[in-house]
Amino acid sequence: MFDLGRSFLAAVERRPHAVAVSDGALKKTYEDWFVDIQSAARGLQRLGLQRGDRLLVAMQNRWQMATLHWACQFAGIVMTPLNWRSTADELGYCIEDAQIRALAYDDSTVAAVAGCSAATRLPRIAAGIRAADTDLSFEELCSQTPSGIILQADAEDFSLLLYTSGTTSKPKGCPVGTVPNAPRRWPT
Repeated sequence: MFDLGRSFLAAVERRPHAVAVSDGALKKTYEDWFVDIQSAARGLQRLGLQRGDRLLVAMQNRWQMATLHWACQFAGIVMTPLNWRSTADELGYCIEDAQIRALAYDDSTVAAVAGCSAATRLPRIAAGIRAADTDLSFEELCSQTPSGIILQADAEDFSLLLYTSGTTSKPKGCPVGTVPNAPRRWPT
């Protein structure tokens, strides 16, 4: 049974020179983007993230966010995307509730990240302006290509942790699997 990482790898093998991602003037083929994705997965591992850990991503729709999504699919890391309009308090709540191990953000959320005390305890990745000088840039995250293919997730792993709108209470995390109707196990 294919998980999302293996399905992307199959696309790379089928059409390596086809355009896979387009963000404004930036265009990347499956082959080129796969190198970026694997480098991001390696960078997440260098930050200490392991299979089952959660990465909070608060960014607008951009190629770096998509790259992190796929890097998580290959590394078995559970991506937890939040709205780029999230406040510092909302970030803090999700960091604690989801037991987030690292945070990625862009210019749209830099102020919320800078104002979030829970975020100061995490490794942070900036795609753009950094909230602190110690934050890793996205380019630094992707600076090392792994020696082999990182492919650690399987069909039973969770792929995403999505948060509800919290209209009647605090938002709740809803885990989503890598393939429909696969058996589920939530890492503890």
